[in-house]
Amino acid sequence: MVSRFDGPDSFVQNYDVPWHYSIIKWFMDKGDFSATRSGAVVPTEGGTFYPTGWHALVALTAMMTRASIPLAANAMNTIVICVVWPLSLYALIRWVMRKPPLQAVWPLAFLLSGAFAAFPWRFMSFGPLYSNMFSNAMLPVLLLFGLVIFSPESSWSTRFHVLPLFVLAAVGSAMAQPNVIFTTAVILAIYIVFRIPAYCSIALAPKPMGVRVATSVAIEVLFLTVVAVVWKFLYGLEFLQRTVTFTWPHFLRIRYAVLNMFAVSAAGGAVPWAPQYILMVLVTVGAIWTLWHRRYLWLTASYAVFAGFWVLSASQDNDLKHLLTGFWYTDHYRLAAATVFSGIFLAAFGLYALLLGLAKIVMKNQQACSDNTASTRAANNDAENTRAKNNKAENNELVMLISAGTSRSHVAAVCVSLFTALCLFINMIPSFTLAGDHHQLGFEDVIEHLEEGNKATGKVRSYAQEERQFVKKVKAIVGNSVVLNQPYDGSAFTYALDNVNIFFKAFDANWMGHPSNDMWPIMQRLYDYSTDAQVRAAVKKSGARYVLLMDRHEYRFDKNDGYWHGYTNSYMASMWTGFDKLKPSTPGFTLVLEEGNNRLYRIDE
Repeated sequence: MVSRFDGPDSFVQNYDVPWHYSIIKWFMDKGDFSATRSGAVVPTEGGTFYPTGWHALVALTAMMTRASIPLAANAMNTIVICVVWPLSLYALIRWVMRKPPLQAVWPLAFLLSGAFAAFPWRFMSFGPLYSNMFSNAMLPVLLLFGLVIFSPESSWSTRFHVLPLFVLAAVGSAMAQPNVIFTTAVILAIYIVFRIPAYCSIALAPKPMGVRVATSVAIEVLFLTVVAVVWKFLYGLEFLQRTVTFTWPHFLRIRYAVLNMFAVSAAGGAVPWAPQYILMVLVTVGAIWTLWHRRYLWLTASYAVFAGFWVLSASQDNDLKHLLTGFWYTDHYRLAAATVFSGIFLAAFGLYALLLGLAKIVMKNQQACSDNTASTRAANNDAENTRAKNNKAENNELVMLISAGTSRSHVAAVCVSLFTALCLFINMIPSFTLAGDHHQLGFEDVIEHLEEGNKATGKVRSYAQEERQFVKKVKAIVGNSVVLNQPYDGSAFTYALDNVNIFFKAFDANWMGHPSNDMWPIMQRLYDYSTDAQVRAAVKKSGARYVLLMDRHEYRFDKNDGYWHGYTNSYMASMWTGFDKLKPSTPGFTLVLEEGNNRLYRIDE
């Protein structure tokens, strides 16, 4: 993935990047890292809280190393993907797979930690969702603490000692992106439902089986009712309305959405089909395996719940979609990522089941070919003794079969290793061509977005290299003066990257509040500055002395929806007419610098 970058300080120009980078720059300039005031980077009315755990770490890195913001961000993302995520997941894997028959095959799950395109890779190309990637990378540890607390096998002493760690991890993760709390809560709620019978068996041990079962069912119904009430209460909280009412429109019919999720396809609006066939088989086999090993059935239920949420998000636009998926912005990419936390285990279970079957077949065939010799019979006796020892030590049939110390076990071990490597290799193939038809798989879209988005000269650059050269000249003229700008022409990047004190430092969908009464006149009627007293008053209050307008050749107007659509961004035309109608001949503005379609105006007094 790193090879797709155009250098260590390359960056994509997707919608969320100016917001993330501007907050980092704001922290570095102000020295105030408070999440409660970070939203003030754009002076809107309303809330200013924004979770900034990732931003604070990037800002500290940039300040300590004097690296550019993109370089510091790329370094932090590399650490998150290569260190935080694997270590966090390792801790969870060792706890979940701590008992027979899985305690000896936990490396299978660890090998699959990067196998799902939905997470962490998709978060690097869509959005990009850097903050959410950081919080999700910490989720396994948070989930681990929760599982320990609610496990029927845990002592009260253990729960007491783990609880502070759980609270600390919850706060830390939420400061990166709060939806990690809801993802964890859903998984824990499912785990609790599946463990209630165990609680009842312990508490009601002397009671008849029928009493224990009836009590378990009653408690499960009561618990789910409480969960539903709390969920609805949180959904109605005022400070969450910006999140839960945000709409990502559906892009699939329901039957195709179900097919996508079955095929482990973390698809998006532009790419409605991106299957991972190997994972489809492994997850399906793993889910079936849990039907016989019911201790792990809660993982299948967790996967099914988030898969259902994804189908709802991808195929519907209704109140139920907002109620169930609103805590994730109704975003199918975030919901697809939520399936990964249980999907990794199901895929590992499926791979284990297939490897066990393969080992048995190899051992059986080898035995049929060699049982006629006395030496082989002796070897078989030795193997049986070795197996008995291994079985006692590991209680894992697969490990027993491939570590018996015989020629047959060596062949089985080689076959198991090759099959595992083949599965991992095929899963990572981005695409293939069959009979002249190109078939895109899960990783191709991610790779294409990363490669094209990080090219310094790529077509998806709204802030091109020649514009950056122009902005350097602008900076020499304006100094630290406030500069009014139309963010969608690429100028939203100029604050974080080139230290130009622009007024609109991010795109409007990222703003924490709503435009103030002083912002609307600037956004919609700036071109009337010379004749409109309200506009002049708004400009004076902003402190702006200049207006920066840059090339927008990539945008095309769609009269059907009233939006200008570019390569990576779109904006409502009526919202930014104040800038879009401003020309060199517009009274009240003096053209100071011009190169092609890039212009700097001084606002006349």
